[in-house]
Amino acid sequence: MAGKDCDKLLKKVNEAVYRRDRFIFKVLTAENALARNFAAVSFLHNELSLHSLVNKKQLKKAVENMGTETDPVRLAHLKRVKHYQIHQGSGTKRDLVRRALAMSSTEGKWRKAKAKGKYGIVAGAFDKLVKISRDFGKNKAEKLGLSSPYEALMDEFDPGRDVRHFDKLIAGLESFIKPRIAGLPPAEETAEKKAPLFALPKDIQRELCRKILDHMGLDMESLEFRDGPHPTCFGESGRVMMTMSYKEDDFTYAALAAVHEGGHALYRQHTPQEYLRGPAAEVSSQSTDESMALIFENAYGHSRGFAEFLVKTLKEDFGISSPDLTAEKLFQQLQKQEMSLLRGATGEEVYPLHIALRYNTARDMIDGGRSAQDMPEKWAKEEDALFGCGEKITERPMQDIHWYGGKIGYFPCYLTGTLMAAQIFETAVAEKPELEQAIADFNTAPLIDWLKENVYSKAPRHTSDELIEEVTGKKLDIDAFKNRILKSAAANSNKAVKKSAPASARKRGGGKPGTP
Repeated sequence: MAGKDCDKLLKKVNEAVYRRDRFIFKVLTAENALARNFAAVSFLHNELSLHSLVNKKQLKKAVENMGTETDPVRLAHLKRVKHYQIHQGSGTKRDLVRRALAMSSTEGKWRKAKAKGKYGIVAGAFDKLVKISRDFGKNKAEKLGLSSPYEALMDEFDPGRDVRHFDKLIAGLESFIKPRIAGLPPAEETAEKKAPLFALPKDIQRELCRKILDHMGLDMESLEFRDGPHPTCFGESGRVMMTMSYKEDDFTYAALAAVHEGGHALYRQHTPQEYLRGPAAEVSSQSTDESMALIFENAYGHSRGFAEFLVKTLKEDFGISSPDLTAEKLFQQLQKQEMSLLRGATGEEVYPLHIALRYNTARDMIDGGRSAQDMPEKWAKEEDALFGCGEKITERPMQDIHWYGGKIGYFPCYLTGTLMAAQIFETAVAEKPELEQAIADFNTAPLIDWLKENVYSKAPRHTSDELIEEVTGKKLDIDAFKNRILKSAAANSNKAVKKSAPASARKRGGGKPGTP
């Protein structure tokens, strides 16, 4: 097959994959049911077109012969086509329609079930979706040479992810985290919940988010920024789309989300130009994608520098005046609860246990054959084993949209993304110590420069495991994450000691509190 003919088809695949993102974006931002339904139908039509495209004989032959490909960019594109052939080209078009309809039905019923706190509303539809996903997983596992259908579903979002390695990561994290949180009550069971500082209208929050993104270094002219049901980011290079949601009584929710989604968008906007005419222009791994968002959220989003930026911006650009608008109060508000039974509310240290809970529960349904009707029982057992909370509450298994929208196999990416972010950031600081001061100043430019050279330029041609080894010099492990948590705990402990010391002791010179 001639190179130019191959490149034309690769460009068509890239356009089809971009249109998929585009239609999802339209579904999320639709202003009425008619527009939403039209976008959903367009999405399904595009999925069927993508199925036909990646299964063309010319592309199949090119993929079969890619071992002889000498052009590294075209090889990266062909690897992505092979991925799509397995995950988007598997089964018949009828299978795709059946799955799409099940996903749509389940997501709609999940919204009602979550609002009413009644799992029974969605249980039947979800059970049907799980059975369909299990069949898809078996089909994909056969093509990938895997024994676990769930591992095949993971591969859709994180190519090459090995359940054996993932199990080791989970086991190591449980051994590290569980003793540290033993006996701590969840935030939901204490009276120490944070009260929002003050209300802020959605219009002001929207503009505040735009200022955050602009300050982070995004190309705002090429970013399509819209309101949506939850924060998301799609697209590639000059065609990046972002949705944002708001809580009028707590503007820090959107502010933190802007930093997180800004990390996603920066990764996309800095895709090397040579990859933009083929499917390698799209994000190659959701674990890598999550790591690029979390590296900004964890480093900058919870920093005093960010708190100071918010105070200055709200006062000078929006004329906001409040006794609660101080850098110290905002800094405290930006810190998440250390222990929570809700994934989105928990702190960085406890977060991996939430992914372990979802991983174990989903794998039991896919590999173990458990009916989704019984999922809350499995969830309660896992929750008790991980957090020491044995009470069965059906609302908690419904807190996330992912499973009910068909993304069974996605959650592990949040954990590997967390570990990648810690490992990459540790490497970055070791090579560029001035990053610590840049974070204190809420200056993202030095980190972006380092990521452009070491991550953004390499990501299109690598799986997440290949990338982490090339960037950091070792395989993905939990060491950097542990170092980060222990360093943070030590810093917080020192602050607590200083705060509790008598005023006379604090006025003295160096040494421990109370020493002359």
